[in-house]
Amino acid sequence: MSSEAEVGEELPVERTVIDFLMTADYAEVVGGKVYLMGGGWDRFSPATYPAQLRIGVAVGVRVPYLEANMPHHFSVALVRGDGGELFKVEGNLETGRAPGSRGDSTLVPFAANVATTLDGPQLLELVARVDESSRRLSIRAVDPPPTGRGLR
Repeated sequence: MSSEAEVGEELPVERTVIDFLMTADYAEVVGGKVYLMGGGWDRFSPATYPAQLRIGVAVGVRVPYLEANMPHHFSVALVRGDGGELFKVEGNLETGRAPGSRGDSTLVPFAANVATTLDGPQLLELVARVDESSRRLSIRAVDPPPTGRGLR
């Protein structure tokens, strides 16, 4: 017996997990679908510091059939290298079971758009958590590009 699913079959999910975590210039969820503007980046290079970092975050939470109709705590935070949080969004989610789902998991997407000020170049970490599951993305805030003196 193979442990891999056949094409079109879903691997069973035993616990609630972060399915995906993405950065964007702007993110929203409409009708159960995630819409991103300028998505999938991991580098921030402003003209000068201090600089305002505007970030859209899209998260997908995969809830297994047996954990539906139960509350799940989630959070998304942007953390500096020293462990300080630049922002945190958190709450509880609960999803039901779709009619006829027959044991299928449910994907629950959500999005947040936030802004924070960075004083200089640094390594940041975007951390999404739900229950005991987490997913992380590194974001590098880099030095401003050269002013162009002597460059063509």
